[in-house]
Amino acid sequence: MHMDVQEDLPQDGIPTALPRVLERLAENPPKRIIIDHTPLSAMTAEGGEMLARSMERLPQKPFMAVPIYSDREVQFEDIYDFGRNPVRYRAGVPNALLQPHIVMINARLEAAAFGAPIFIPHTVDTDAGVLPSIAEVLAGASSIEEDDLPIDQRIDSSTVPILSADQFLRGEYSQRDLGSETIILAAHGVAARDLIFTARLQRIDRAVMLAVATQTLRDGRPLNLGPWPAFLLAAFAVIGWFFLQRPFGHALGLGVLVALLISPFLLHFALIFHDPSQGIALIVTFGASRLWRRYSDALEQAKDAAESRSWFLAQASHDLRQPIHAIGMLSSRLYGTELSPMQRDLVRKIERSVDGAGRMFKSLLDIAALENGSLKAVIAPVSVNEILAEVDEIQSLAAERAGVELRFVPSEAIVLTDRALAVTIVQNLVSNAIKYATGRKIVVGARRRGSRISLAVYDRGAGISREDLKQVSAKFVRADVAKRIEGTGLGLAIVERICDVLGLRFRIRSRQGHGTSALIEGFEVADELRKENVIESHARSPLLEDIKVVIVDDDHETLIATEAVVQQWGCRTEIRADLPAFPDCDLVLTDFDLGPAGTIADRIDTLTALRQRGIETIVLSGHATSLVRDKLGDAAFTILAKPLRPVELRSALLSAMTDSS
Repeated sequence: MHMDVQEDLPQDGIPTALPRVLERLAENPPKRIIIDHTPLSAMTAEGGEMLARSMERLPQKPFMAVPIYSDREVQFEDIYDFGRNPVRYRAGVPNALLQPHIVMINARLEAAAFGAPIFIPHTVDTDAGVLPSIAEVLAGASSIEEDDLPIDQRIDSSTVPILSADQFLRGEYSQRDLGSETIILAAHGVAARDLIFTARLQRIDRAVMLAVATQTLRDGRPLNLGPWPAFLLAAFAVIGWFFLQRPFGHALGLGVLVALLISPFLLHFALIFHDPSQGIALIVTFGASRLWRRYSDALEQAKDAAESRSWFLAQASHDLRQPIHAIGMLSSRLYGTELSPMQRDLVRKIERSVDGAGRMFKSLLDIAALENGSLKAVIAPVSVNEILAEVDEIQSLAAERAGVELRFVPSEAIVLTDRALAVTIVQNLVSNAIKYATGRKIVVGARRRGSRISLAVYDRGAGISREDLKQVSAKFVRADVAKRIEGTGLGLAIVERICDVLGLRFRIRSRQGHGTSALIEGFEVADELRKENVIESHARSPLLEDIKVVIVDDDHETLIATEAVVQQWGCRTEIRADLPAFPDCDLVLTDFDLGPAGTIADRIDTLTALRQRGIETIVLSGHATSLVRDKLGDAAFTILAKPLRPVELRSALLSAMTDSS
């Protein structure tokens, strides 16, 4: 029987109900009396004297469950102490005057996570001696020194009668013989202290649970599986996850993980206890390793794909640069022949188109190099008018064919940017506008906003719908209005990629039937522009008269075209498919990649020997100049990227001959 003696002690700390209950029990003594210390925690010395006088009338000493204290906190290293420095416990009594009249026991009750399982309190060795638990006293069991014996909570706790002290003192309890009863005098239902949650999520008084623990000791322990079943099930799931094909292995692993997570709640209702933590840890660890492996593989594949893409782009650009370079050389040679004014104008336009295509291929190669980190944008002061003029040269013929009125608004602004990439951006936007605004007007210009400059392209074309505008910048995506127009849909994707590289912002706005506006925002204004001397590519120079140039290239058409241009400047030439060991010349003009013969990097000793003899070397390449320079090491050679404008080649020849003289 559990009797509730919960009461608030008066400020003087003198108990009132408990002494009277003990005096009444002395008249008809039960088999055992067990007193919990909780209601007496604030008792004074005077209250202790009153309670001690009441206990003297009992025929046998009552049991009192006293608090147990440790002399220090258990540290992590105590696990490895192996008893050499054990934790010592001491027992506390609410009042020292009570000690001669009581038998001390302990009522430690330990609960695992979620209130299940709840473990039977065990014997504790203290400074006052070995103190058994209430459950051991009630069950008459020998000392329980293990703390992993779960309570069988299937026992109906409602069979433990609960009676309040007031009811007992008023005589409402039947005056039957109490000699066979055990009375537990404790506080009933003190929130957060004496109420616990069981596996069935029921709120049960601690004293009642101790009675249930007693029944467990009498009837035998419930089933406790320990950690091994969960671990073996997890090991089976891991093996299946590893060998089964997706998604079966994945589903097996996740299914077992979910089962282990919910099994404590389901099995505890049947009072089957086990520890799934090791199995859960095994599956989670294996799953995390699999995810990491998949992530690493995906990262490696993405890296390989990016490298392959960059290599393909660079290789394709290199292969296409050769014929464009040859066309540029041949058109320059053609311009030096006897032509009519109309023919000269056509050759000029061919040269501008070839020059624009060459710049496009340079920009594509630069983007590939920027993506793999081997090249950085070259930021320098550039006149906005120069950018617009270059775009005009590239797109004027296409605009004329499309019947587009292409208008460029002059601007004296100077910005800090990479000229080639900036031209590529505007050129792509103008090219798109020409395709989608055939027969309409296109305006290109600059707008100042504070300390920044924006380049804008406006057209009066058909416009783009709101739905298409959301995805028009994606690769290979084209608006419905443009499906009939040739193209791959890469233009705006390239624009956005270059804007990211240059730290600019790309915005596009459009209304169907009203046209489109595309803006490149964020160009930083520069203070001044570094002017470069423009040299006429067809003029002869005394420095180049009668010098001998050895031209080396594995492509015969490029070799012939380059020879014709160099001869036009008054040079004597010798063409070869491979670099001779001891060339007799004033200057060597060689391609970096010589096909089956290897590269110039394999002839670095020959080039060094030529330089020691005062013979300069100019290296042309369709690869990125940074890559070529890395291959050639610290050798101070002039490196030019194909396709090359004749004016650039002539400037390099003049510079080389000036340095040698």
